[in-house]
Amino acid sequence: MALNLNGTAPDAVYLNGTRMEIVNMNGTEVYRGENGNVSLVSRSDLTFSPGPEDVNRHFVVLSGLFSASAVSTGPVPIINGATGTTIKNVVDNGSDDGGRAGIFTFKIPTGTGTFTVTNVDPRFCVYRVTGIPDMSTAFATAQTGGSGDINVNAPYRGCGFIVAVQNFGAVTSITGVDADLAYFPGNPGFGANKALSGGVQTYGGKSQLNIAATFQYDFF
Repeated sequence: MALNLNGTAPDAVYLNGTRMEIVNMNGTEVYRGENGNVSLVSRSDLTFSPGPEDVNRHFVVLSGLFSASAVSTGPVPIINGATGTTIKNVVDNGSDDGGRAGIFTFKIPTGTGTFTVTNVDPRFCVYRVTGIPDMSTAFATAQTGGSGDINVNAPYRGCGFIVAVQNFGAVTSITGVDADLAYFPGNPGFGANKALSGGVQTYGGKSQLNIAATFQYDFF
């Protein structure tokens, strides 16, 4: 990407009142600012393809762990040397068992090829998110321990993420998530939504620990 104003790539480019997602000059792409979207790019893989560069490209890492004994707070993941911003990083050592779950965001507009994840729990996933200039804070977050649903406020146009930790046994489903954005590596389980539409988003929670976060698209 080469388009910039005073040395800074703009968050949005408009032509005749229409926002452009891609701008080409002389056959070369100089700007990309995709509309709001979420894709799953890593399923516990320590390397992944980040997709095209984008001025508002973020990555969201979901991670978690269950143990039959108490656990400490989970590590904050690193992508290509950049430490994630912590949205939630929670421990629940109730019932003599241990569970932890984290939601972390990264803004990495540039770079292609292969990205590397380090300092992360063995079970995690990475989502590529576009259409949001700043994901350092969430629209809303929620947390529950024990069984039952988890409810989180949803923006009119936005995306949502959940980590669900089961008290023993594998997580095989989470209601309320998009099928193509769900990942169940055993325990915990992960899920996301690419198109929330306001109100309250309900996810099917598990019996040890559940955390969720939503974010609002700026461009859609």
